[in-house]
Amino acid sequence: MSRANVYDEMHEGNFTNAGQLFPLPVSGGYLFAWGVTVPSAVAGYAPGCIFIDINASGESLFLVNTGTADSCTFTSYEIGLQDALLSIANAKGASMVGIEDSGTFTTAATVEAALAEIYQHIATEQAFIPVPLTTFRELAAGVTQNLAAHGGILAVDSTPILSTVADGDALRITWDTGNVDEIAAPVLLPPDLDASADVIIHLLASKNTNTNDTIHLDGEFYQGEGDADCFPAVGASNLLDAAAKEEYTATIANTNIAAGAVNANCTLLLMPEAHANDLVFLHGVWLEYTRKILTA
Repeated sequence: MSRANVYDEMHEGNFTNAGQLFPLPVSGGYLFAWGVTVPSAVAGYAPGCIFIDINASGESLFLVNTGTADSCTFTSYEIGLQDALLSIANAKGASMVGIEDSGTFTTAATVEAALAEIYQHIATEQAFIPVPLTTFRELAAGVTQNLAAHGGILAVDSTPILSTVADGDALRITWDTGNVDEIAAPVLLPPDLDASADVIIHLLASKNTNTNDTIHLDGEFYQGEGDADCFPAVGASNLLDAAAKEEYTATIANTNIAAGAVNANCTLLLMPEAHANDLVFLHGVWLEYTRKILTA
């Protein structure tokens, strides 16, 4: 076919059963071709050249050269395009897909941002284990008390005292002046706890005065029969302040979390240091941990 008469030949439909159009001198191959036999591993077809197999149908009708100008490889146009799109998707597809969010659950604009938000929630460091004040019991010499002592149940006439701050107000545990009795509560570490991360114990505590200005709440965290002493020593950052309720923390290092602690019954022990003049109040207790993604 004469390239000088391409327009006339295309207009008149004077095509043979095989041919090529639009050669690229730089790449050394044609951009468009057709025929009854698909070229394979031969030169003369530019990368990206479109080939129409006039004996084929469906996905085999339009082919694209995914090889080189020196050695062509014609693949289904749909498959070639699909491969290209998949390549892009594998690299950053989620960041290219918008999210409709008809329920207005998120402000994320893409699937990537929404997934990041979901996984941030799943793997948060602020997963929460509450330890209700009513679960604490008084110990005697470190062990549970007998039935005559009601098993150490705390009440308004126990030591320490469990009572409301005022009529109908919040509960708190109170150690009277001089009282340093130890209390204990069960804690169940959940299956989604990441044992490679620290667990933080949070205490909300205060005093009525500040005569004894060098005391803090001491304690330990028992995992079955293993003792992991996780409370920091007395320091300026964890001294109990008068009147104002403040949050204090103690860290259970991940190296102190026993292999069998997750899903096991652990015990949290608390007691104030010696305080001859001040009342010590415990208003709330909770643990924060890092979640892991469960696989089963």
